[in-house]
Amino acid sequence: MFIKSYAALIRDQWPLIAFGFLAIFFGNIGQSFFISWYGSSIKDALQLNDATYGGIYAIATMTSSVLVITFGGVVDRIRVDKLLVFFSILLTAACLLMYSVDSVIGLLIVIFLLRFCGQGFLPHIAQATVIKRAAQDKGKAISLVGSGVALGEVVLPSLLIALIALLGWRESWLFIAAAILIVFLPLVLFLVKKANLKQPYSDPNHTHQSSDASRSM
Repeated sequence: MFIKSYAALIRDQWPLIAFGFLAIFFGNIGQSFFISWYGSSIKDALQLNDATYGGIYAIATMTSSVLVITFGGVVDRIRVDKLLVFFSILLTAACLLMYSVDSVIGLLIVIFLLRFCGQGFLPHIAQATVIKRAAQDKGKAISLVGSGVALGEVVLPSLLIALIALLGWRESWLFIAAAILIVFLPLVLFLVKKANLKQPYSDPNHTHQSSDASRSM
């Protein structure tokens, strides 16, 4: 029964589930476990001690958190596909900047963008959209798309080790940037279209409440 209920959810709403999962999976690029694999290389390249690097990371993360809270409501006003294009391009820019970063200020900007787009807005867009658009079993739907973080924690470290060993730590960010533009963005936009997420969202509960209010007047 447990497995059948999830299977039915995936069967009936697979484009929405796949969209949310993919956005959260690629959002791992801004997660601490992902960035931490580059910590030693970044400190060596910029000649930073642990305290300075930790301070930069903390400032970037706190700033990102405040701005996500401040601007999080844009997911209720702007179409999902437009948000995905904007934050994907911004995340790609962060990866390209990491490739050439050579200063403390530059590193602060890069880590902020990685955290703001990856750890912050891509998962936020995914979760907010799935909660609103899932026709049923919203809790199960969120649990499925949220597993993109868990899968990333399992798969991505090995991939990063291979990339860094093969290309170098800076050059691996070029590969990541290309993956965002060539793999993630076209695929997630296809899923947005397939799930009909471009259409304005109408809350059935709000509509029902408005109708009740009109009748009572």
